[in-house]
Amino acid sequence: MTFDPVRLLRRALLWGAAAFTAEVAYAYLWPAPAQPEFDPSVVLGPPDGVPLRVAALGDSTLTGPGVRSPDEIWARLALARLAEVTGRRVELRSVGVGGATSADVVHSQLEDAVRFSPRLALVSVGATTSYVVSH
Repeated sequence: MTFDPVRLLRRALLWGAAAFTAEVAYAYLWPAPAQPEFDPSVVLGPPDGVPLRVAALGDSTLTGPGVRSPDEIWARLALARLAEVTGRRVELRSVGVGGATSADVVHSQLEDAVRFSPRLALVSVGATTSYVVSH
């Protein structure tokens, strides 16, 4: 039997296509488990501390699917540390919704966030996080 690179390539492509088809079928027929999402809104720090209002806008990076409790969501962890270090009372209000797009943030979340009159806004969409400080 002689070595035939064309035949070998055809067989590899055929087996690769079959494996890819099997993977797609598996992913489609066996969906990921549903994960609960949380609202990270909270008041942190001493009740008599100088208040700092923080609005959080965005997607599931704010609702924490996959974490055990809202206490494990990054925004709440960061603001708990801020309250601890500064002695301020931090009021976090989240309007984030899992699956939101940048357009959703602008058209569906921004008005509610502004109505809260925050001094700080956390925006986290598409795993890109930024912050805005008002003066």
